[in-house]
Amino acid sequence: MKKTLIVPLMLLAAYVMFSVTAAAQVSFRDSVTVTCGSGSQKLFFGVNPGNTIGVDTDPALGIYAEAAAPPLPPTTPFDARWTTIPGRNAAYPIGLGTGVYGDFRGYVSPTAVDSFRITVLGDNLTGNPVVLTWQSNLSQNCDQCTIKSISGLTLAATNMIGSTGVSIPADGINTRVDLLIVKVGQKAPVNGPGFSLDHSSLNFGTVGVGVNATQTVRVSNAGTQALNITAITAPADYFVTPAAPVSVASGSFQDFVVRFTPSSPGTKSGNVVFTHNAAGSPSNLAVTGSGLSQLGTLSFKTAAQTLLDNTANIYDSLSLSIAGNPLKGVQFTLKTSGQLIFRSITHTLDPAKWSLAYNIVRGPQNAFGATDDSVNVLLYGNGANALAAGTYSGIFAIKYDVVNITSAQEMSSIKIRNLLGSLADGTNANVSAGSDESITVKNRTAKGDINLDDHVDILDLLLIVDHITGKSTLTGSQFSAADIYTYPNGDGAVNVQDLSLLQNVILTGMYPDGQRIQKTVVTPVLLAAGLKKSALAPDASVTAYVTSSGIVIHLQNTVPVKGLQISLGNIHSMPAAMKATTTMGNVLYGTDSDGLNLLLFSSNGDVVAPGERTVAVLPFSLANASGVSLTSVVIAGTDNKVIGSVEATLSHEQPEELPSKYALQQNYPNPFNPSTEIKFSVPQTSAVKLVVYNSLGQEVRTLFAGQVEQGTQVVRWDGRDNHGNTLASGMYIYRMTAGSFTQSYKMMLLK
Repeated sequence: MKKTLIVPLMLLAAYVMFSVTAAAQVSFRDSVTVTCGSGSQKLFFGVNPGNTIGVDTDPALGIYAEAAAPPLPPTTPFDARWTTIPGRNAAYPIGLGTGVYGDFRGYVSPTAVDSFRITVLGDNLTGNPVVLTWQSNLSQNCDQCTIKSISGLTLAATNMIGSTGVSIPADGINTRVDLLIVKVGQKAPVNGPGFSLDHSSLNFGTVGVGVNATQTVRVSNAGTQALNITAITAPADYFVTPAAPVSVASGSFQDFVVRFTPSSPGTKSGNVVFTHNAAGSPSNLAVTGSGLSQLGTLSFKTAAQTLLDNTANIYDSLSLSIAGNPLKGVQFTLKTSGQLIFRSITHTLDPAKWSLAYNIVRGPQNAFGATDDSVNVLLYGNGANALAAGTYSGIFAIKYDVVNITSAQEMSSIKIRNLLGSLADGTNANVSAGSDESITVKNRTAKGDINLDDHVDILDLLLIVDHITGKSTLTGSQFSAADIYTYPNGDGAVNVQDLSLLQNVILTGMYPDGQRIQKTVVTPVLLAAGLKKSALAPDASVTAYVTSSGIVIHLQNTVPVKGLQISLGNIHSMPAAMKATTTMGNVLYGTDSDGLNLLLFSSNGDVVAPGERTVAVLPFSLANASGVSLTSVVIAGTDNKVIGSVEATLSHEQPEELPSKYALQQNYPNPFNPSTEIKFSVPQTSAVKLVVYNSLGQEVRTLFAGQVEQGTQVVRWDGRDNHGNTLASGMYIYRMTAGSFTQSYKMMLLK
């Protein structure tokens, strides 16, 4: 939910002290960049050539002119501006109203005190630090510059001279920061021409060979005479415009564009040298950047992996790194070699901005039934969309099957071929392909597959439970498959150690050496929420309620059920401290590459009798509830075999067991005699009080007063008061209080 801008977070003070040796006109212009989350704003402050205080609108002031900021909206992600200083004389309305992005004072004396205030606000502040940065050349204008907090969050005083920034941590609550800058005095004025740069250095980072990257540097003349720049020289691969000669009037400035176009790979560093008629000539601007022979790389996220044969829906991924200009589109071919059958490819970018097309060209089958496929892939940005420089991990997700092999091990691979990337103007982006991915396919081991159905799931787990509890005995190949502890050799026994390891193997989807298990292919009839169930009642029906508050599993069965295994896609992490509950004895959960796996069973091998009930509650915060899918349900019967007639439903309705808000319901029955039930819900652990009053507003019975965990509770009232006396017929009021929540209902007692 979006936060409103209502709570001041802190005041931040920076004291800037100057000394001056002459009473002539002086001037300087510095900047502070304020960043919070995705928002950033550069604010200019300093002294102008005149002796004015107020919003300067005279164009002749040049770089010292102030500009009004746009009106401030009632809510915003981020905004930073100079605003009115509390207690400032009304005759000096600096920053009044909507604020300004540039704030300047006039020179009065070496000891004159001037004040500036920055206000930073917006929803970004609740989850991101506020970062202030400035140029390292403040000492050109400042003798001392200190930044510190005077209220709100604690921030140790920091001297801005010799540093370039400070960060204020977010507290998750407040959405406003106020900063105060106080300037005392000013350094000596420049008599004659003046030369100053707003950057001491420029770093262009990594740029593709032949690709242009530009930055702007500003030369200011704070002197009393014209500044004449007679020569500008730059190191190889750097270019500056406009070229010399350039004249800059007193109190004015000139912007220069520095372009870096590397002609070969490697680091390119040096100085742009300005020769001029001011003191300190020549002046240097340090520049650095690196040339890259290619714009980026498309490569497999995993260089090599080992897979078990006869495994469907293996997920793999490709990552893309880009350096330099944005990438408009890319095309390539994936080639499989042995033991694989390609199924699909998707991307993780915004589908409204990026389009993907691919075509699978099947090759001939080999002895194991695999096809050496060629997959032609095209990804391009719609309209003006392009990928900026950066690393896009797992940008392509590919899916394929591994065929069944008869030998102990076979080698396979996936290759990237015919790769071509393009910039927006059609220029070759010089994207290179990474190494081929090597895949080792191993014949499936029988460890864990106790019922020998070629799958490792809850059916195998229940066989170990029965063996340990003495309900049945495993022998021969089943015993060998159950002896999984100290995988892959076993220790000659089947006990709780094997049970513990097999649980982890099923939940994580892989053996201790990293090999993936073969999951069950038995899936239920999946029904959309609200869809009418079949006319012929199934043996069992499962409903998975998935909301932002967590997961609730509901079971309706007509035959006894011994265990459930449920898989939910697109859930890849779970909180370690979650308090999961079940009516079946044990609830175990874990995640693998496909999503969340749940195991529900009794450690005694007990069964769930036919009926309808909630079997599991997992309360946790789930950000992507709408993107979760129900991928598989395996229900075990009393014979430790799968129940085949199963229906399953995924619902995003809020279940009663995980309420999202406080609620009090009307009692039932009403009117009542001799007793009634009252139901209430809390979204989190809360102190709750439920009290009954008579029609005069007098308390007659406290039904509940105490701590309640998240969920829905039912309280029964027998029509008696706090002393056990039976109350007369009439109207009564019951009220629930939990923190700031209060709700009441009327009820009728009839004798």
